[in-house]
Amino acid sequence: MVLMDILKRSVRNNLLVLLVVFITIILIMLSHYEQGEETWGYWFFSRLLSEGDGFINLQRSPLYTAYLQLFYWIGYPYSFAIEWFITSSIVVYAVYLFLNIYMDKRYALFSIILWLPFIRFSEPSVQSLALAVTCFAFVVRRKADNSYNKRFLYSIFYSLLFIAYMFRQTYIIAILFVII
Repeated sequence: MVLMDILKRSVRNNLLVLLVVFITIILIMLSHYEQGEETWGYWFFSRLLSEGDGFINLQRSPLYTAYLQLFYWIGYPYSFAIEWFITSSIVVYAVYLFLNIYMDKRYALFSIILWLPFIRFSEPSVQSLALAVTCFAFVVRRKADNSYNKRFLYSIFYSLLFIAYMFRQTYIIAILFVII
């Protein structure tokens, strides 16, 4: 409940920012982009999962494979574009909220628009989602400093870091960074 209140307030306060971000993402989508081999592999694993073969390669983020199931049923060209748009929106909004902790909203928005092509054209897309979940985790931790529900928000913080690790194993560094 507390987390949903934080998200609702955050979205309500940043509607103009979200509009600018969505327009920017749509403009970037008009440029040519071809997914890399690793991303095609994730879509292949998603197809195998939908056909009933289960998770074939547990080293390749079963969480992201399950996430792709949300889009797989749409069909190839549209599923890829919709997944790209939604993942981009999640990543950009998460990084914006994270930057907003340390800088003014205008500078955070300008920074994220400049970084958007780099963030979204990096391969594989699961890396971007892990970054987004890590940014959400640190935003929640920052909110915990000023909240009466510190224990609950800290548990959400560590859960989000674990989810980032489940997306991409290299994000264990974020967990180690917090522990050490």
